[in-house]
Amino acid sequence: MQDFEKFEEELKQTTIDGEVARRIDQEDLHADKRANATIPIQKQRWVYQRYRFYTAAT
Repeated sequence: MQDFEKFEEELKQTTIDGEVARRIDQEDLHADKRANATIPIQKQRWVYQRYRFYTAAT
């Protein structure tokens, strides 16, 4: 949890940068990196929030 709290912005950027390799189709050489990375970023944040809630409850 501490790593997520410290490095959340870096994790977001890593997810966005990871989308560089993805292509929409064979002819499209780029994709909207930020839009494609939004779901994984939101999922990371949701998992972190659930984990934080459950660890605080115990």
